[in-house]
Amino acid sequence: MKFINTFDKLKLSTKLNNISDLQEDAFLTTTNNGVVISHKFVQERPFYVLILADMNHSELVIEFTGKVLLDDYPSLISGKTIRQCLQNINDIGVCRLNIDGILADAQVLKADVTKDVKVECDCDISDTIRRNLTDYKKWVVKEYPTDNGIVVENTVKTPRYKKRLTIYDKSKEIALGDNVEFLNALKDRQRVLSYFADKKRFELNINTKSGIRTLLNVPDNKLSTVLAATANPLLTVVDQAVRPITTAKGIGTIRDYEHSLLIKECENDMVAVEATLRHFYSCSQAVRRALQKYRNIANRAQNSQEDEDCYMNIRDLVA
Repeated sequence: MKFINTFDKLKLSTKLNNISDLQEDAFLTTTNNGVVISHKFVQERPFYVLILADMNHSELVIEFTGKVLLDDYPSLISGKTIRQCLQNINDIGVCRLNIDGILADAQVLKADVTKDVKVECDCDISDTIRRNLTDYKKWVVKEYPTDNGIVVENTVKTPRYKKRLTIYDKSKEIALGDNVEFLNALKDRQRVLSYFADKKRFELNINTKSGIRTLLNVPDNKLSTVLAATANPLLTVVDQAVRPITTAKGIGTIRDYEHSLLIKECENDMVAVEATLRHFYSCSQAVRRALQKYRNIANRAQNSQEDEDCYMNIRDLVA
């Protein structure tokens, strides 16, 4: 099945003549020696929209989030919903966007690739990722600002190579006070809240044109090209950032390896391991000391296996 990307935010650049009927009292106008340089409109609530008519560069910049879809917000921004996004911006009433013109020639400057998934596994995604970064110098894990998730990002400074993956509880985020106006603007808020119940959001911020081309594996930044991309950048970044240690689970030395062979022979039954040890040790105290080493190795192996299972679950969620 072909992978289809969805987005929670897009920033577009298009021709200046794709905007008309601009209500100047709703825009912040910038002038230079009496000459208009730009008109800028920003709306934060109930959904974020930026419209910048830049006369200096003959360019129209539009930025918006998936909340522009209102009751259809769960569908996010995609090839199927992009026209509706632009129509809803028109419905604000501060200008008229030429939707067909924008769809034909817009370039994508920034994109937040997003997927909302129901997590049915018992694993702790945040802890698993913290324990299993591929390189602790190249990748870091931070707390999500609202304390209900994590941010995984690489440590490079060059924007074109920057990768930032946020994983958080969408049901908690949507219920925060910042979203009250958005929820009040919906015809059926309960349907939207129910959709996001028990959902985790995976969101990859791509903030350069070259980053978009690389991570989406597309030849250009045309809106139509980006929305039709079939590469899965979420999975790409998960694989780059996270990889549990699966070789010789729990084994650090040759003695550990020898211990693990006995555990395997006893089919991971520690009672059987203890019974075997009693054949080789003359006192109970020596058996207890030896048995603790075997338990430590068995526990490390179990934790490693659990991390590997959780990692595979994470991959399945974003695949």
